[in-house]
Amino acid sequence: MVNGQILGSPEYAEEFENLCKNALGIFHLAGHAGVVDHEIYPWMPGSDYAATAHVLQSALKYSVPVVVISSAHALECINVYGQLKRSIEQLCRLYLNRGLQISVARLFNIFGEEQDEAITYRSVVTTSLIRQFLGQDQVSIKTADTLRDYVYVADVVAALQYLMFDGSQGVYEIGSGVLTNTQHLAGIISGLCDFTGLVDFNSTHEPDPYKRAALADWMPQHTSLPEGLDKTVASWRERHG
Repeated sequence: MVNGQILGSPEYAEEFENLCKNALGIFHLAGHAGVVDHEIYPWMPGSDYAATAHVLQSALKYSVPVVVISSAHALECINVYGQLKRSIEQLCRLYLNRGLQISVARLFNIFGEEQDEAITYRSVVTTSLIRQFLGQDQVSIKTADTLRDYVYVADVVAALQYLMFDGSQGVYEIGSGVLTNTQHLAGIISGLCDFTGLVDFNSTHEPDPYKRAALADWMPQHTSLPEGLDKTVASWRERHG
């Protein structure tokens, strides 16, 4: 995105190609259509697939390495959005075979400072808990036993930089390899928030572990969670009072 324009989308083809001519690399996040729109019209012009196809074609033309941001949905295609992510990964493999330097980063539950609480992805778990523990006397958690891999934002940035500049190619899962259930996560966050109220745990979901593919020479520096969560809570308090 440059000056508010999502240049990876086909309607900005000329501007994007001009940037590609002198680019050292491209981090491609997604198209500008929302998750719900993808469920209804997965192949629309502004979809992830259409935008990724345009990015890859331009990158191939100017020999620019690309890091494509995928999601954990590509591991278990439980809905249309997950199937679309899997299709994007297959598209990336096609361009890899055509000689483009490309890597796909599957991101899981990212957390960190200044994370927007309105974000609609799975990383909302940490911000939702912080908001509740800092603003309520009683907190109810309905997914206490759900297992997730939480990765601090600085570690994700380091992984993306590694993928871009180390010549890596292929599909990589950017995770710590440590699965944490929501009850344990809530215990850490409640302590950091000095919460003294009541917590009601209601376990209704099955755990969702996954298999992690190693990324050579990169490992998260905040796998124990408390350090990254401490910074996240401190940032929240600073911004929200």
